[in-house]
Amino acid sequence: MFLLFPKARRAQAIWKRQSLARQLFVAMFTCVVIVTSAYFAYDTMESNRRLIDMERATMEAVFPIIQRLIENAMVHKSSRQIRDLFATANGHGIAETMYLLDDSKHAVDLEDFAEGRKPRRFTAPEVAGRTHLILDFPMISRPSCVQCHGPDKRVLGYVRLVSPHVEKARVMAANFKSHLLANSAITLLLGLWALLIVHMMVARPLARIAQAMKLVRAGRLDTRIAVVPDSEF
Repeated sequence: MFLLFPKARRAQAIWKRQSLARQLFVAMFTCVVIVTSAYFAYDTMESNRRLIDMERATMEAVFPIIQRLIENAMVHKSSRQIRDLFATANGHGIAETMYLLDDSKHAVDLEDFAEGRKPRRFTAPEVAGRTHLILDFPMISRPSCVQCHGPDKRVLGYVRLVSPHVEKARVMAANFKSHLLANSAITLLLGLWALLIVHMMVARPLARIAQAMKLVRAGRLDTRIAVVPDSEF
């Protein structure tokens, strides 16, 4: 902590030695950098949120098709079709992995299910929510399901879709590069504009005033300044 004070005092001394025009430019340019950086961070977060929402909407649109295929297979008592559906979907569909869960959200062994044996239950592998989108869709009991599952069972189980954020990361990387270039260009242009304003409104009038003072000090008391902005100067 004590080491910071000498550095702060040195920085303050360096700052005081700078001209007013340079101090004003640094202050303006710092504000431009802060504003553009804040907008860049906000835009990045919003792009990330929109991509996740699009990915979620896509999975929600696909699930009714999966549900209908599962229901048709259950009506025809073709459990092997359900196993084949999950085998085909895993790694080739909208989700990287698709699990069939029971009503307590334990994964069901589809091989046992397809062979007509009592399916073994196991805990579905944990997946990091930060790197994957995980959605559990309930399988609601239909009138045709009452014969096998009874009238009191409303939720037969769940279909879990797990999708990695690979495509989202790819899009985010592309957006990050384009937005970074755009924000850098805007920052540079605004910095040049601030430099031009400081030069015209501060540096040039101060230079004229300083030159006139030198002439007055040299004895030319009739010295006049041609153009000075109508301001504090």
